[in-house]
Amino acid sequence: MTDFRVPSTLVVEGPPGAGKTALARLLAGRLNGRLVLEKPEENPFLPLFHRDMGKWAFQTQIAFLLQRYERLGELSRTDLFHGLTVSDFCFHRDGIFARATLSEREQELYGRLSGALAPAAADPDLVIYLQASPGFLTERLFRHGRPFEKDVSRSWMERLVDSYNSFFLRERHFPTLVVSAERPLDEPRALSALVESIGNHRGGLSSFSPVFERFLQ
Repeated sequence: MTDFRVPSTLVVEGPPGAGKTALARLLAGRLNGRLVLEKPEENPFLPLFHRDMGKWAFQTQIAFLLQRYERLGELSRTDLFHGLTVSDFCFHRDGIFARATLSEREQELYGRLSGALAPAAADPDLVIYLQASPGFLTERLFRHGRPFEKDVSRSWMERLVDSYNSFFLRERHFPTLVVSAERPLDEPRALSALVESIGNHRGGLSSFSPVFERFLQ
């Protein structure tokens, strides 16, 4: 390991069921960072969204958008970003969901609101993108998700995974380390190897495996 350095803002992202929060906790503990977690339980529209996505998608998106904007304001006031911060959400995540859930007219309005709030959101130094197949994610939610997540449709998850892949792999907005959510990362050697890859990341897009690491071309 050479020239190791830890980014000051580290975000763990991925679709529902990918294990964002669990990995963010592990990394914050390992790197002695401050942990900032999303609080989906505070969104009153989320259970309604899973009952009727067409009816409640826009309200759910707006509630999450405002929640994350307010959370970022709290962080800036407490100087939280002056040290290492590990979080399980990215402000720009809402756009990923919007493309998978909102109508064209709703996306247009949502985009205007998000654009007005976005200047307050600092870009992360590094995103760990937990990637997994729709089948794996729906199965994990069925087994371990919140009660209202257990009946997530495969077709919706396919749209969401495609939106995530477009944002992080094809559009490439931030330095990103792609990690398979289908491989265990809580084993000490795997976590150590991941931390090493984080410290050696120098921008762009790369991928990590507990067994081997290869860089995407």
